[in-house]
Amino acid sequence: MSTFRFEPHQKVKIYVQRDGQESSYASVIEDIGDTTINVLLPQENRAYILMHPGEQVRLDVFAASGVYYFYSTVQNVSLKQVGMVILDKPQYVHRVQRRKYERVRADFPVKYTVLNTPHYEGVLNVQAIEQALTYDVCPEGVCLISSAPLPVDTRLELRIQVPEAGKPAITAIARVVRSRKDQYSARYYVAMRIEEITSDDRTYLAAVIERLVNRRG
Repeated sequence: MSTFRFEPHQKVKIYVQRDGQESSYASVIEDIGDTTINVLLPQENRAYILMHPGEQVRLDVFAASGVYYFYSTVQNVSLKQVGMVILDKPQYVHRVQRRKYERVRADFPVKYTVLNTPHYEGVLNVQAIEQALTYDVCPEGVCLISSAPLPVDTRLELRIQVPEAGKPAITAIARVVRSRKDQYSARYYVAMRIEEITSDDRTYLAAVIERLVNRRG
């Protein structure tokens, strides 16, 4: 993990989910407390981009020493005098690596449950627990090696077991965005975007990925 210090007036970019799509907005850090960070509520067409307590967001921070990113949860929103979003202060802040949100090879065991297949009724055994391995991972998504085809738009609950002593599995809800059969075997490579995950689990996943990147040089 990179050494980093929050400072007032640092420029940031806030990423939020709206109607299943990710949108980003420029803003500035206004104040830093022991457990919170106050960021000016971004505007679009002179209207505030409202956020809600409990909403998960991602931020890029543009510091003098480089670009960093972290995940947080909205604690509160204030519209007094000037719009402000109060965020939980993150435990970990990560430096942007060679490319943004580094995707790394990793063969982590995964148990998954198909939640719904709206366009492919009857194709998959919904609610059955299946097993797979990750092919690669990043804080925003994962690619699985699966013995079964998983159609695009299928939503799954994932339990990713990172091989670290005493650590519980990372739980996330993800949606399939691409699926292809391996040319030389019966396996499928299934790329999916993470749609729901706790701030703690996403931060932990980002820390695991950063350690892998640093270890491999």
